[in-house]
Amino acid sequence: MLVSFSIGRAVIEDIAIRRFEDVSKDERLGALRIDASLHRSTLIIYDNGRGVVIGQSSRRIAEMAVRHWVAQLDGEGALAGENAGKWHLDRANNGSTYPFRSEQQVP
Repeated sequence: MLVSFSIGRAVIEDIAIRRFEDVSKDERLGALRIDASLHRSTLIIYDNGRGVVIGQSSRRIAEMAVRHWVAQLDGEGALAGENAGKWHLDRANNGSTYPFRSEQQVP
């Protein structure tokens, strides 16, 4: 399963990489890669705050991973803007009030 999300704020990459051992820059994707081992998944977050969770078959666990890491990034000042850490809807949700979208992963 692939879960996409948007945190609504830019991620300040250099702060995130310096402060967290589990965060690295994936040069191939041009995004941050977070080893969310607590939630047995990987988060890919682009600098615009949009991202995906991979490697987790449970949507709820994937959502918990995103919430956990947004709180961590926000707490360390790695999210830009006044409303850092506030959720914004993923426009792909077609008006849903929930900020996540699940897609079946194509083999």
